[in-house]
Formats: sequence, C-alpha cells, structure tokens
Amino acid sequence: MFRLIAVVMVSALVAAAAPAAGTPGRGSVPTVTVLPGAGDTLPVTPTYEWIDIYCGEPTLDGAPLAPGDTIFVYDPDNMCCGAAIVHADGMYGFAPVYRDDAYSAEDEGAEPGDTLRFVVNGVPVAAAPPVIWTANGESFAVCRFLTAPPAYREVSLDIKPGSCPNPLNLVGPSDNGKAVLPAAVLGAPDFDVRTINPPTLALGGAEVVRWSYEDVGRPKADPYDTCACHEYGPDGYMDLTLKFYRAEVAPAVSFAADGDYAPLVLTGSLLDGTPLSGVDCVRVQRGGRPEGNSGGGPTGKVQAPADFALANHPNPFNPSTQITFALPQAGPVTLRVYDVQGRLVRTLANGPFDAGVHSVEWNGTDGTGSAVASGVYLYRLSAGETVVTRKMILMK
Repeated sequence: MFRLIAVVMVSALVAAAAPAAGTPGRGSVPTVTVLPGAGDTLPVTPTYEWIDIYCGEPTLDGAPLAPGDTIFVYDPDNMCCGAAIVHADGMYGFAPVYRDDAYSAEDEGAEPGDTLRFVVNGVPVAAAPPVIWTANGESFAVCRFLTAPPAYREVSLDIKPGSCPNPLNLVGPSDNGKAVLPAAVLGAPDFDVRTINPPTLALGGAEVVRWSYEDVGRPKADPYDTCACHEYGPDGYMDLTLKFYRAEVAPAVSFAADGDYAPLVLTGSLLDGTPLSGVDCVRVQRGGRPEGNSGGGPTGKVQAPADFALANHPNPFNPSTQITFALPQAGPVTLRVYDVQGRLVRTLANGPFDAGVHSVEWNGTDGTGSAVASGVYLYRLSAGETVVTRKMILMK
C-alpha cells in the first residue's frame, strides 16, 4: 500500500536526464535538483548508477498529464530517488532514477529488483505495468498511472533452477534458435503456482514456450538480493517450470559485457487477472564453446553465432545508441537507418563482415552530419538473403 505524503509544490525542477555524451547510466552523473515550495522538501541524491524513465504521452487515469505536472519516484524504503516534470509538449524524461550507493551509509535510492513507487502531483499512484529497477543504463517508457492501483503479486523467480551461477551464452550453439533457457516460479506455503495463467508469462519480453508443474527448488534466503543464486533442491511445494527461447531472451541483456550479471524480469498475470512480476539474474557469456574442444581449455577459436541477431542499446536514446548484430557466417552486410516514412536517413555499414558479433554507433545524425529530429526510426540489417528490421526512439 502506498504511503500518503504531503502535497508537494515544486517551484523549480532541473533534470538533466543523461550525460552530454555517452550512454545513459554511464559516465558523468546527471544532476536532479528539487527546490522546495510550500510543503515538504524532497531531495534527490545523484549516484553513479541509474535507470531512465520517459514518456511521450503520460496519462493519469486515462487523462493526459498537463505541462508542469510533477512525477516523483520512491524506492520501497520511501526514499525519493527520481523526479520529473511534464514539459510544454506533454512529454517527460529522460529522468534518472538512482540506485543506492553501496559505498555510503546513506540510502540514496533503489536496488536492482526493487519495485518503484510513484507520486504524481502529490498523489500516490501506481504505474501500469509496475516498474522494476533492473540494471544501470536501462530505459523504460512509464506512461500509464492509476490512482486506484490494481492488485499486484511479486513472485520468486529462479532462472536455471539448481544452477549457480546462471550462465546465458549469447552466441553459442542454439539449435537453429530453438535452444531454451529454463526458469521456474517457486511455490511457497502462502502461494500456489497453479493460480498463475502461464500463457501470459514473458521473460525479458520473450514469450513462454512451454510449462509444467514440478517441485524443483526453494526461494532464496534473501528475496531482496536479486542476483544471489543457489543450488537448493526441492522443498515440498509445487513450482511452475518454464522454458523460453534463448535467442528471444538475449536482446534483453544485450547491454551486458562478457561476465556481467544482468537481471531478467518476468511479467504476466494470475488466473484472476492480477498482474505479477519476478526478477532473477543471469551471468552473460559472449563466447561459444571453442571449436574442436569438448569442454577442456580454450583453443583460441570461438564458435560463430548460430543465428542472426539485431538489437540496439540504449533504446530510447539520447544522443547516441549502439546497434549490435550477430552474423553466423561472413559476407556482405548493409545497415541503414530510415524514418517512419521509409526515407533513408543514414547508411551505417556497407561492406564485408566476418562471422561474429559486431557493433556500430549511430549518433542521431544524417548523411550530412546534421542532427535529426526526435522520433521513431527504423534500422535494417541486410546480410545475404536475410533482412531484419528493428525500431528505435530518439528522444531529445
């Protein structure tokens, strides 16, 4: 239940939502200064890790928010860790929502896995769907706020039950894209997993492929330690076991470097329509099993990706984004950016590429070097007979 707080009158709010250059969530810290008017002072303390929230058309109970409306963000401990103001064009963001700084005694903000709370114009509201602080540098469109929040269920998610750490190989063999990543929603004395509606479940945006019921594990000792893993066995309570195609989950952690831990969020609903969410971490691996090696030491050769892949991060972005693509074999490649009317904006790559994972930066300019306007853009990868198109959003 949201805690009521005093109505806040904001006389000035300056939010530099991203560094002047580079990737949101990395580099210099954006400053957020909230100057008090009447009522309480709600300071936001910047740290060196944050996610960004934004929206082009935010609403409260279905009605558009007005210019000057304020949005404050709180962690579960009632610490204000983010703030935004709706601009004259009806948009807000990018607005940083900060993580707690582990090197200070103070509580500055959220931790990975925390479900964030929102206050709009001094009134506690719910974001629909709920917003979970995931990983440094991520961006989320938070557009729908409700004064009468729906019921909500937090579940215990275990990726690769019985495994620790939870490796996710982004470029290894994938059985023509059909290799699966197992996970489980863990049952408990106060929670029967058979109340879940399995077809509604998605992990990192990837839809569930198949599911069954089996006792495979028990919840972690500290549910708030998001990336903790264990090898606990069955505990006597039925669990919902899930399978997701690994290639469909991979874009959700494409921002992570080799060896990094990255959170994956499970979303869905119960049979009665109550939304649910859970989070667990994987350890990202960007190298396949070495050729000619059945599991021993490295041979110096890394297996090429088994499938094409295309993603960009961050998305939305300002001022630049990295477009990453994986090629299972060498050959000529073109990578072009188009506007929503199909007009060519920029050719980013046109030539031969080796098999493997490649990354190209787009800095939001056209072929003449002039900056393009905010909006939706399409980027298209052509490699042989394969053509893949994705959408990205530039917000200034």
